Amino acid sequence: MKRKWLEIIKAPLIAFARYSKIPMPQVVWSEEAFGASVVFFPWVGAVIGTVFWIICQLFLGNPIPSTVAALVLAVVPLMLTGGFHLDGYMDTADARGSYQSREKKLEILKDPRVGAFAVIGVLRQAGLYLASLIVLYGNASEGLPNEPQSFMLMTAGSFFVVRCLSALAVLTVRPARSEGMLYEEAKSADPNKKVFATVILLELFVGLIVLCMGSVFLYEGILLDKMSFALFCRNGLSGQPFGRLLCEAAPVGLLAVVCGSTYFWFVRMCRREFGGITGDLAGYFVVVCEVNAAVVMAIGELIA
Repeated sequence: MKRKWLEIIKAPLIAFARYSKIPMPQVVWSEEAFGASVVFFPWVGAVIGTVFWIICQLFLGNPIPSTVAALVLAVVPLMLTGGFHLDGYMDTADARGSYQSREKKLEILKDPRVGAFAVIGVLRQAGLYLASLIVLYGNASEGLPNEPQSFMLMTAGSFFVVRCLSALAVLTVRPARSEGMLYEEAKSADPNKKVFATVILLELFVGLIVLCMGSVFLYEGILLDKMSFALFCRNGLSGQPFGRLLCEAAPVGLLAVVCGSTYFWFVRMCRREFGGITGDLAGYFVVVCEVNAAVVMAIGELIA
């Protein structure tokens, strides 16, 4: 029993060592801990989202141009992950852009060379992401002190939500080939696949609830005003109309819809074009889903 708990403690360290550039103490990787690390992959997203949100709030308190702030915020996930997922996105963009057979696409995924489709894809995703952050940050800064910033909060929360869905895909979609890091991870997690998938779904549910609460609190001014926070502690949300609370929580629903839609599209695409999932495809999903979330949040900000 003691050894089992020791392996569980190793799992988050392995997850952060693999999927981030955050310094972690070195531990001996065992098959059990390696498989369990997939459960802690969303935690990496939680850290990225927290840093993203803190930097955003620090910038909002100072006269920083929206373009400069957006550039810095766009670099945050790259700095914390080392571009790990972007590499997978580029390989997948080349493979999908080739319109070759399934076998040829899998070969292209292993090719270290950068093709034209990878460059075009990165420029497109970077442009969309940067434009979305400019809109989100610009509206938040211009609306201070009354702007609730809920859509920016959802963008920060998307790092966690996306990684929950990516981990779920690793556990539920069969590997496209019997080699590679993702295959080894899926193989190690296989004995406890159902348990790990259930834990990840619980993490996703709790994460969405936390974001929902954050959205409502921001709209009510609770996180921006000490007096409002004191009133909430005394009265709660019981005195607020249900319709109003529903509208305040709408950004979370929007985030869930866009991430969920991207997930189901991704799973179908993996099975149809590659016969399963690979590490590069998982990285492709993280990049595409994060950009999709930011774009939809920016559109929601403009409409709202």
